[in-house]
This record gives sequence, C-alpha cells and structure tokens, in this order.
Amino acid sequence: MSLDQERQIGVLADEYGVLGCKSVLTPMSAHLDLAKGANTLVASIPFRQLVGALLWIGRHTHPEVMRPVVFLAQFCTCCDRNHFLTALRIIKYLCAVQDRKLTYKGGRDSPLPGTQTRLTVYSDSDWAMGSTDRKSYSGNVIYMNGDLVGWYIHKQPIVAASSTDAEYVAESGAYKDGLSLYYFLG
Repeated sequence: MSLDQERQIGVLADEYGVLGCKSVLTPMSAHLDLAKGANTLVASIPFRQLVGALLWIGRHTHPEVMRPVVFLAQFCTCCDRNHFLTALRIIKYLCAVQDRKLTYKGGRDSPLPGTQTRLTVYSDSDWAMGSTDRKSYSGNVIYMNGDLVGWYIHKQPIVAASSTDAEYVAESGAYKDGLSLYYFLG
C-alpha cells in the first residue's frame, strides 16, 4: 500500500503561485533564524491556512517537512513577509518530491504467527534551536515491523541546560509515543 498527496501538493502550489517555479532541494535553509514579525501580512495572504495545509501534508505523508512547518507554526499570529517566503520554500520543496510515496510493505518484517508485533522507536533533539526562547525541539519516528507508522515533532516545554538534557526529554517523549501505540495495538 502506498500513500501520497501529489494532487494536494499541486493544488497548494497552484493556489500560492509557485506551480512551475524552480524547485529547492531542502524544505528550509540550514541556518534560518526567523524572529517574531509585526504581523504585517495583509488579510488576503492566509499564512495560517498555508501552515495548516503544510501540517496536514507533513503529518500524513511527508515527515521530512514536519520540523520546518512546526517551526513556522509558532509565528501564525506574528508573521511577516519572511515567514511567508519560508512557507513558500516548503511548497517548492514538496513540488520537487511530490512523486515520493509513503509505502507500507506489510509483511517484510512481519512477526511469525503467535509472536508480537515489533515496534522500533528512534528519537533526536536539536538543543536550544529556538532563537526566540532557546527551547529545543524533539523528534521521533516509530516503525512497526519495519514500516514507518508514526512521526512526531514537539517543541520541548522546558529550556534544556545541555544537549544531554534535551536528548533525555526527546527520549522520554518518544517512549511515551511508542508506549501509547503499543497499548493501542493491544
């Protein structure tokens, strides 16, 4: 089974005028440092709706864009032209990779009859990445029998004193997400 949002990405690119534009190789610049803007975007540019549409795409079929989209989401009430251009860059990236599909092979690593489903969870964090509040971001991915079934990114609720602290917070969140899935599966 394969999932994609090629049509949705095309509609979004057309709606925001980037259909046919030069594509980019990454969804966000490596050293992007956005600050809160003065909310100078006019009402005719629906930044909040754009971020929502990008969250939908990232949450369902493109986990690689979740970090930049979650980063942009914190500026929904205080955005300016730079924030909007950063969101358009994510659309240009998605146009370049819109033919990629999330594929579930179901059985490649399926357990033998009578054995348990195998969950594998990975986590990571970027320490003090938020320039406005110095909070870290945690991310994790969950594989079930070798197939990617969940990915999450969260802004950590605390300011970590070290990269080790940030990693522990990320691991704790990943453990909770994995455990929730484990109990959901019964």
